[in-house]
Amino acid sequence: MSEVPNKADVARVGIVTWYYGIYGAASAMIAAADGSFPETHAATAQQWARNFPANGLAMPPFADQLSNLLADTVNQELSLARQRGEHSLTNRPSDARQAWGCCAEYLSGTAE
Repeated sequence: MSEVPNKADVARVGIVTWYYGIYGAASAMIAAADGSFPETHAATAQQWARNFPANGLAMPPFADQLSNLLADTVNQELSLARQRGEHSLTNRPSDARQAWGCCAEYLSGTAE
């Protein structure tokens, strides 16, 4: 990695690989739960949310979601995530509480 001229290229490959790993795992969980195979990434995300977090079958941070983008709902749901910690995404977290804060901040970006 230290010899790679553009580290963003390596990071990009890692991020895409991670994303498709999570997507594949979510698809497999849905198939195991109800036998269906959603046809799009959005449908997979929606169905996973209905099957698992909505039924208490996912743990944080995977259970974290915003049910809608209304300001009052966002503030209420983010306050629950922020109880675990608060930290800016622009600074590297140095402990678990700060890492949890980064998860909450990432989720807050969804609402913006």
